[in-house]
Amino acid sequence: MVNAVYSMPLVGIDAVALNTETTGLDAKTARVVQIGSVRIASGALRQHELFDRLVNPGVPIPARSSEVHGIRDGDVSGSPAFGDVAAELERFVGGAILIGHTIDYDLAVLRREYEIAGRAWKEMRSLDLRHLARIATPGNARYDLDGVCEALGIKIEGRHTAIGNALAAGSAFLALVPLLKKQGVHTLGELAAAIRALSEREAAAGGGLIAAPLPLASDRVHSLVKVDSFPYRHRVRDVMSSPPVTASEDTTIREAAGLLIEKRISSLLVPAPGKPHGIVTERDVLRAITAHGAAAFERPIGDFLSRPLHTVEESAFVYRAIGRMDRLSIRHLGVVDEQGALVGALTTRNLLRHRATTAMMLGDRIDTAQDVATIAQAWSQLPLMARMLLDEQVDARVIAAVISSEIAAITRRAAQF
Repeated sequence: MVNAVYSMPLVGIDAVALNTETTGLDAKTARVVQIGSVRIASGALRQHELFDRLVNPGVPIPARSSEVHGIRDGDVSGSPAFGDVAAELERFVGGAILIGHTIDYDLAVLRREYEIAGRAWKEMRSLDLRHLARIATPGNARYDLDGVCEALGIKIEGRHTAIGNALAAGSAFLALVPLLKKQGVHTLGELAAAIRALSEREAAAGGGLIAAPLPLASDRVHSLVKVDSFPYRHRVRDVMSSPPVTASEDTTIREAAGLLIEKRISSLLVPAPGKPHGIVTERDVLRAITAHGAAAFERPIGDFLSRPLHTVEESAFVYRAIGRMDRLSIRHLGVVDEQGALVGALTTRNLLRHRATTAMMLGDRIDTAQDVATIAQAWSQLPLMARMLLDEQVDARVIAAVISSEIAAITRRAAQF
């Protein structure tokens, strides 16, 4: 998923607060001795999702540096070199935005460590806490980490440890989000504009040059992303099998297997008045035979079916069905009309040539969102979805129908919180 898009609300970003402790203050020569990171997701600090590692820098740690962070040569003598933890750090960060106080220093040090380790460096999107604090709290006297946290009422635990500083930075970011909102900064795009305006003011005041802003990730990626437009052009009713092939709960495994072979289908829907509908698949039949041998043939499918039957409305766009199958890791859906009556069946065989992309998961993500941050993430994907469909030359009326449908779904879901 392309997370760093202009329309992404700050409350919804997936981020990692990061800090390093090093052998010195010069990024050209400093080596990492400790890395600390904590994940930020759904508007909360995930304190159980930490990356906290001591690193052997391969050089003596100067006494003046040890006086700051308390890490000495003996503390890291048995620790891995940076090259041995780099892959683990990459997996932890993933595609998240990095947040930190003076984060450019940390990134410069990490970039050099990558060069020393002979690893390819990949530029990462980042936010400097100092910029956010200057925009959100323009009257503060201090914008070092201690000053920012003090102004926000945040107590720093483990100051000058990488994980302590990372936790403080993450907490400060979350505390700054509502203050940024009061300044009219709600999204990454608005934040980028505010940071640029701040830089321009400071550059003008100092008679300096103004650098051109770096594009957000979505600017570079969207033109490379292609989407199969079929799932956005067609409704479930266009591809479903109808009428559905059904069976009662007392149908035997032998009879069910015969129906599957005769109809050349992979599942039978099992309507059940007064309780959730069920489904029995060819895999259920095989499992029954494997477990019970020949005796299984005379057993009723009611002993082996799955319930409830997951469904999708016949009027839904196909991409919504794909998203639901992907989330639930299933291959079959029942299809219902507006009254909830079974009118068809949808399987991966129906959709084999229409593969899902990240954007296709949007509808199901909206329906299953558990918090405002997830809704915000879904909202931010709408412009990207529209742009991808435009690139595929989908009719404007179809695009409008898709986007309108998702806006309505977001509104309904948001009203439930």
